[in-house]
Amino acid sequence: MDNFRQAGGYIAELFRWSEKTSLLSEKDREKIFSRHFLDALIFSGKIPNKPAAIMDLGSGNGIPAVPLAIFRKELKIFCFESRIKKAAFLFNIKNKLSLDNLFIINDRIENKEKGYIDYFDIITARAFSNIDEIIRLTKKFAKKNAIFIVFNTITKQEPRKDINIVDKYVYKLPDGKWRELLSFKLL
Repeated sequence: MDNFRQAGGYIAELFRWSEKTSLLSEKDREKIFSRHFLDALIFSGKIPNKPAAIMDLGSGNGIPAVPLAIFRKELKIFCFESRIKKAAFLFNIKNKLSLDNLFIINDRIENKEKGYIDYFDIITARAFSNIDEIIRLTKKFAKKNAIFIVFNTITKQEPRKDINIVDKYVYKLPDGKWRELLSFKLL
């Protein structure tokens, strides 16, 4: 199955499952390309072009994890999703689309004490939590020099002394809302 058929299959399943679960709201279905896929494409552009192990926190509806798995086969993407229905959706997508580079962990990150320590090259989060909480929960899983890539709320913030900002990308969605994609490393 080629990448574009996989992407179409993913969107079809996402819409189908959204009828029963809270994967996408009715409004978000209308914005699947102008908001969600745009986020995933911009996200993909911030990931180095080399094999990497990626931790995606609170994977939910699979964005950006599933599009990354479809279009970036060299990446190993681990979706951490604690909610059973959302994890079931991700397992369904993995199997239906034969995504061998997508791994689903149906558990809270706090419960993972072993197995992934110092494992991940990249930590991602979209609509998961604030930066402090993301760092607190994932620091032990990140390799030295791992890159954290998070969607950040655009607010006036004091400069941080615990991170080195690698890239800050601010963009406007077609609906007029602003997004910030922040890439950083821990000091």
